[in-house]
Amino acid sequence: MESESIELEENYTIFWNLNKTIEYTAHTHTEKMKEDSTNDAIYNQILETLKNETEDASFRASIKQRVPTSYQDVAGKSLSSLIILHSPQPLKHTRTVLQMGYSVSTPDKNGWTPLHHTVHGCQVKMDRAGLILLLLANGVKIDVKTTDEGLSSFMIACIMGDVQLAELLLARGASIHNTDKESKLSYS
Repeated sequence: MESESIELEENYTIFWNLNKTIEYTAHTHTEKMKEDSTNDAIYNQILETLKNETEDASFRASIKQRVPTSYQDVAGKSLSSLIILHSPQPLKHTRTVLQMGYSVSTPDKNGWTPLHHTVHGCQVKMDRAGLILLLLANGVKIDVKTTDEGLSSFMIACIMGDVQLAELLLARGASIHNTDKESKLSYS
C-alpha cells in the first residue's frame, strides 16, 4: 500500500513537471510565432512593394514607412539582400535604399552579404555587374567569407562558372588565394 502511494506521488510529480514544461513550451512557442508573424508580415510587405513599385518616390515612401533600417527577415537577410534577390529592378532599388540609409554590408545568419547574394542569387543578370560595383563603392569588403561554407564572392562566381563576374571581382581586388572551409582554392 505504501509503495503504491509513493508511486502515485512520483507519477503526480512527473505529470506536474511535464504539464509545466508543456505550458512553458506553449508560451515560448506562442511568443516566437508572434515575432515570426510580425517578421513574415514585414517580409510579405517588402516583397509586395518590390513587385509593384517602379517609381522611385513611391518605392521610397513604401519602404521607409514599413521597414526599419535594421530589418532582417527570419533567415537574417537584410533589406538590401532581399532587394537583390527578389526585386525586378535590383540595381535601381538598391541605390534607392542606400540613399535612405539602409546597410549594404549586413551579413545574414550564414555570413552571406548582399555581395554574395548578388553573385549567387540575383535574378536580373544585367544588374549584377552594376550591383557589384555599387556595393564595393559603398564599403562592402570583397573577400568576406560566408560563415557556413567559408566562400568569398569570387569563389562563388568560380563555382558557378561565371567567368565575367569572376573577372570583375578579380579586377576589383578579389584574392585568388582564399580557401573554403575544406581548404579548397577558388579555382581548383
